[in-house]
Amino acid sequence: MTQIDTSKAADAIKRGDNIEAMRLLKSNLKKDENHIDSLYLAAVSSRYLKNYDDSKKYIESLLTNAPDMGRAYQELGHLNRDSGNEEDSIKHYRQACELNPALPSSWKALYSYFKKNENKPAADHAYMQMNTLETMPNTKNNPERVGFEPTNSCLLYTSDAADEEDSVDLGGRRII
Repeated sequence: MTQIDTSKAADAIKRGDNIEAMRLLKSNLKKDENHIDSLYLAAVSSRYLKNYDDSKKYIESLLTNAPDMGRAYQELGHLNRDSGNEEDSIKHYRQACELNPALPSSWKALYSYFKKNENKPAADHAYMQMNTLETMPNTKNNPERVGFEPTNSCLLYTSDAADEEDSVDLGGRRII
């Protein structure tokens, strides 16, 4: 299996050189059309270039290969926001946060939306999540690629049947 490097493409995106990023990413995708990171970065770069149809195609392919990837739904939220479809963008930001609660951009978008629409409880919740993420060390340098180290003392999983006495219910998710 060929090793595919996306670091040069990611650096190009950070520099704002999305044409170069797309050149590198298309080369990667010729080697492996289902490469998750290349599909994600191609979606991002295409959106920055305002090639919304291409961005959507990359996201669709990405979600076919990684249907539970929170960042893919966040990118779909950004794409809908930039295309002027606020309602769909919010739906996708919510889905992104459900799949990965450590996505500051999605929480910020939700906070702005809820505040604008005077949904104080939802705005307060989103604001709390934003502040929590901002205080975490890994989010300061790379907010969209937060990593959590596994520990022996905490497990986060989805279950509606868990009844452990020493667990905390997080609306279908539990910390035990």
